[in-house]
Amino acid sequence: MWGWREDDAVQRNRTHAKRSPAMCLSQRLSSVGLTFLCPQCNFTVIKNGSWFRGVSRYRCDGCGREIRITYPDKIAIFHKHAHLATRPPGALESRSVHSG
Repeated sequence: MWGWREDDAVQRNRTHAKRSPAMCLSQRLSSVGLTFLCPQCNFTVIKNGSWFRGVSRYRCDGCGREIRITYPDKIAIFHKHAHLATRPPGALESRSVHSG
C-alpha cells in the first residue's frame, strides 16, 4: 500500500526537530531594538523584536522595494541579538566566586 502512514509523519517530525535551530523567537527580545539589512540595498532596519515576530514583509525605506522576511531570516536575527535578551524579574544571575 502506497498511502500515508502516521509512523512516517512522526518519524519526519522527529528528524525535523533534531535539525531545527535551537534559538527561538525569544519573548525576551520583544522590547529590544534588533537590526536587519535589506538584502537589496543594505539599508539598516532597526525594530523591536516584537515587530520582527509579527511581520512577514515590509517596504524598505532605502530602496522602496517590498522585502520578505522569512522564518529562517527571523531565527538568524534573533540569534544574532541573543546576547541582548533580558533576564526575567527574579532570575538569578550566575556569578563566579574567586577566593584569594
